[in-house]
Amino acid sequence: MLHCLNSQECYLSFKSPSNLSSINCLKILSLRRVNVNGELIEYVLSNCPNLEKLRLFCLDQIVNLNVSSPSLQLKHLEIFRCKSLESLEFCAPKPVTFKYFGHSKIRLSMGSLPLLSELDIGAAHDHQATYALVPFSSYLPQIETLNLSIWLPEDYEQIPRVPELTKLKHLILDVNSHFLSGFPSFTSLVEAAPSLHKFTFKLISHVRSMAMLSRMLAPHPHECLKDVEIFGFVDRKLVTYLLQNAINLEKITIDIYHPCDDRLEKHAKRKERERKRARQLQEELPSGFKIFVL
Repeated sequence: MLHCLNSQECYLSFKSPSNLSSINCLKILSLRRVNVNGELIEYVLSNCPNLEKLRLFCLDQIVNLNVSSPSLQLKHLEIFRCKSLESLEFCAPKPVTFKYFGHSKIRLSMGSLPLLSELDIGAAHDHQATYALVPFSSYLPQIETLNLSIWLPEDYEQIPRVPELTKLKHLILDVNSHFLSGFPSFTSLVEAAPSLHKFTFKLISHVRSMAMLSRMLAPHPHECLKDVEIFGFVDRKLVTYLLQNAINLEKITIDIYHPCDDRLEKHAKRKERERKRARQLQEELPSGFKIFVL
C-alpha cells in the first residue's frame, strides 16, 4: 500500500523499482481525495497491464484524462466528483461499466467500447444528466443497465427523448429536487426500451409528500416489464399507468422511507399516510396481484 501526499511523491513512489513490480499485478485501484493529476493516472495505467477496475473519487487536480489503449484490460471505470475535470477520453477493448457523477460541462470523447453494457450517469445540482448520453449514443443499443441520477429545478417538465435502448433490461431513474411537487413524464425513456424487464424509480424531494405525476401518461404497451420498484412516494396515476400498460407485470415494490424524515414522529405519521394510500391502491388491483410496501 502506498501513502502519497502530492503528485511528485506519487511519481517517485510508483516509479521506484520496488513498486513497479508490484503494480504490474494490480487489478483494482481506488484513489480518494489525493493530490494527483491526470498525467500520473495515465502513467499508472500504462504500467498496470492487469488493472481491471479504476475508481477516482474527489481528485481536484485532474483537468484532462485519457484512458485509451488497445492493451488495457480495464473493465470498470468510475469517476466521482472530480470537480476540475474538463475532458475525458475513453477508449478500450474490455470495459463493461462506466460510472460518472459530476458537472455536465465535461467533454466526453468515447472511442471503441465494444463490451460496454452498464452506464451510470449523474449530475450534481444540474438537471442535464442526459447530456452524457450524447457521447454514448452509438452505444446505447448495447446498454443493458442504465442509471440516471438527475437534479431537477422547479420548472422542469419532461425528460428528453433518447435513441432506442434495444437491449436495456434495467432502468434506474433517480430524481432529486428541493422544489419538485410534480415529477415529469419518464415515458420517453421507458418507451425507448422495448426489452425493459425492471424499472426502478427513486424520488427525493422536500415536498415529496405532494409529489405526483405532472400530467397523465399516454398509453404505451410495455410487454417485457415485470418488476417495478418505487422509492420515496406512492402515486395512484403512476401505478394505474403501469397496471394498464405493463401487461405482464408481476410485482410492484414501494419503499416509502424518505431521508428528510429526520424525526421519528414525523416519519411515523408520513409512513402511515403512505401505507393508507398503498392499501387503497391494493383494493383496486386485479385479484392475486400484490403491492409490497416496505
